[in-house]
Amino acid sequence: MRTLLARWEELGGWVGYGVGQVTTSAFLMLGAAGLPGAGIWPLVLYPGGGRGGSAEVVFQYLATREPFTDRPLRTELLGRVNGLDGVDIPEGKLDLRPNFRLALLEKDGNRDALRPEL
Repeated sequence: MRTLLARWEELGGWVGYGVGQVTTSAFLMLGAAGLPGAGIWPLVLYPGGGRGGSAEVVFQYLATREPFTDRPLRTELLGRVNGLDGVDIPEGKLDLRPNFRLALLEKDGNRDALRPEL
């Protein structure tokens, strides 16, 4: 995960952290840090506290933020995420917040495939 977070920051993004009491989250953010409502976040990573964790693709929130108000752009992102080995999110989830197992990002092939998509 550290590699993924570092790559995100190299590309000009920043990581926002949740404030959960039991488990936290890492929001992969784009936009001005600290300005409420000014950013977008395509992925949220939840470590899972022993359950393996999950990566959530936040199509629901992307749909209300430019440029992702354009459904074909969200469909393209879905296709890229589904290109990861073991990920199969149905197109019917484009208005929701589907997730996949965080462990899938630990696979070298998936990690390498995701980097250019960021």
